[in-house]
Amino acid sequence: MLSHVRTSPATMFIIIVIFGIVAFAVLAVCERPVNVMSRTWTTTYLDNNATTPCFDQVISCVANSTRAFYANPSSMHKAGQRSRAELERCRSVMRNLVKASNYGIVFTSGATESNNLAIRSIITDYITASGKLNATVITTPMEHPSVYETLKSLPAVRVHMLSVSPIGLLDLDELNDALKDETVAMVCVTMANSEIGTIQDVASIAQACRAAYVHCHLDMTQVFGRYNVSLNQLRADTVTMSAHKFHGPKGVGALFYTLTRPPPTPCTTGGKQEQGLRGGTENVPGVAGMALALQLCADGLARDGAAERMTRLLQGIKVGIQGIVPDVVFRGGVPDVDGYHGLYQTVSVVLPARASQLAAELSNLNVFVGVGGCACSKGQHSMTLEAIGASQEEMWRTMRISLGFMNTDRDVGRFLKCMRVAMARIEHVETHRLETRSE
Repeated sequence: MLSHVRTSPATMFIIIVIFGIVAFAVLAVCERPVNVMSRTWTTTYLDNNATTPCFDQVISCVANSTRAFYANPSSMHKAGQRSRAELERCRSVMRNLVKASNYGIVFTSGATESNNLAIRSIITDYITASGKLNATVITTPMEHPSVYETLKSLPAVRVHMLSVSPIGLLDLDELNDALKDETVAMVCVTMANSEIGTIQDVASIAQACRAAYVHCHLDMTQVFGRYNVSLNQLRADTVTMSAHKFHGPKGVGALFYTLTRPPPTPCTTGGKQEQGLRGGTENVPGVAGMALALQLCADGLARDGAAERMTRLLQGIKVGIQGIVPDVVFRGGVPDVDGYHGLYQTVSVVLPARASQLAAELSNLNVFVGVGGCACSKGQHSMTLEAIGASQEEMWRTMRISLGFMNTDRDVGRFLKCMRVAMARIEHVETHRLETRSE
């Protein structure tokens, strides 16, 4: 029967066109690259202190560098030397962007490795040079796990934990008193806390360390890319950076070290790369992406008013949340608006509901926020929130919102709309649970 059905050329042409459109759509869905810069209109990402999506230009840069600079930078042939030249170009670009002409740069896999390298190196050097059996490290209870876990793993280290205020600031007088201890080898402080956004007075901290002839190590992971930085002016001894916090690739970072002191002691064996300070073939494409991301952030701050825009967006989020949950409590906030000195794109929110429950509801709506402690703690106990006096119940009810360069007014509107829906769902479930219990 079908063999006798005739199809006109026009009909056949229409069928072919329709088939082609359907096939193209299927291939587009199956092969669409994961590119958050070109996010769909149904995704809102507000967890930029955990990590940031890569700029499109950075993704292209890493891909192009992978093709162009495939050779080992340690190889003596021309291909290797081209990779070496690109590595040094990026080093120079980054040194200029953060005004670090008085610093050397060791490229690492990120802030965790950089913190480890700095801490282990300085402690080893101190014990070797002083002949002492132990060393004291001054730090705060608001540090990244790569700081306090590393300190805890070193048997020769005694940790002097400074107290912090209810907004997370350390007491400079307490620091100066602690520096009088002759066994102090170094001070480790995070400049900007990832959970509540507190920014420490690192200029005064570094000055106090210099006066006491004590090594000053700063974790500035949440600062680079978001602020104009001058390491020459700050004059800390070592400084940590991680590319994925400012829209660069993951798995690459840096440790800046002052050239006025001896360089760090290598903590790994097996290679002489990075001036002999960090063995292993350098990640040239990753470094290239990191340098470009830092440049793009600097351009955004200078030309596009990125900081002012994120400040405005965060204030809009806070006002909107108060309209949904009137009894909400904010930790951190917007500088110059709340009289709070902190990251302009970060706020910690204490909710009337469990934050993990709200985050799950929001996630189902493709809205992504942070919960409780830093992402590296994987939702475990938050030392930061405990240090500022939060109860366990408050920790469970804490949500973090952190903005990035890619967030827009649309994200604010969609987040608030979805939060209203999520809170209504939670209230409905809770009401149903109480009714069921009373029956």
